[in-house]
Amino acid sequence: MTKDVPPYAIVGGIPARIIRYRFNEEICQKLLKLCWWDYPIWNCTTISGDEPIERFINKLSTWIGQESIEKHQPDCLNALMLNPYIGN
Repeated sequence: MTKDVPPYAIVGGIPARIIRYRFNEEICQKLLKLCWWDYPIWNCTTISGDEPIERFINKLSTWIGQESIEKHQPDCLNALMLNPYIGN
C-alpha cells in the first residue's frame, strides 16, 4: 500500500482498490464522530459483538452523554518500566 485507505473501506487486489465499505456513509460518519477507539473495551461488556452496529453506536453515545464512561488514558511507558521485560 502506498496510499491511505479510507476508514471502514475494504480493499483488495494488486494494485489495491476499494471493493466496498464495511458500513454505509451515515454509519461511518457516526463511528468517526464517536471516536469509539478512545474508550476502554472492558467497559463495553454489555455490548455483544454480534449486535447491529447501530445498537453499539446508540449505547456508546448514551454512555458518553451520561458521562458513565471515560476515555482511556493509558500510562506512558519509559525505559525503566520496560527494562524487566527486555532482559537488560
